[in-house]
Amino acid sequence: MTKVQNARKDSGGASAAHGFALIRIIFGLVYVSNAVAKLTQVSDVRLGPIAGTLITRDGARGILERATNDTWFPMLGDIYRDIALANWGFFA
Repeated sequence: MTKVQNARKDSGGASAAHGFALIRIIFGLVYVSNAVAKLTQVSDVRLGPIAGTLITRDGARGILERATNDTWFPMLGDIYRDIALANWGFFA
């Protein structure tokens, strides 16, 4: 095989690697932005024409309280209530 054929053969793997790297970067940005929202209690974000809502500390507690009552697994609701909500200062 020539170098050109080898490059074409390997380009599919490199393309997939770049795609996964991009997904990983996007998830990291979402994670960091939600962490900053919890610290600053700012939930509305607008970057030019793009607007979004982040999860603040109060919002996260509300989600967990609803999950405690709405879960299909009663044992999971007990864990949420007895461990996570009881020690909210540590988990938030």
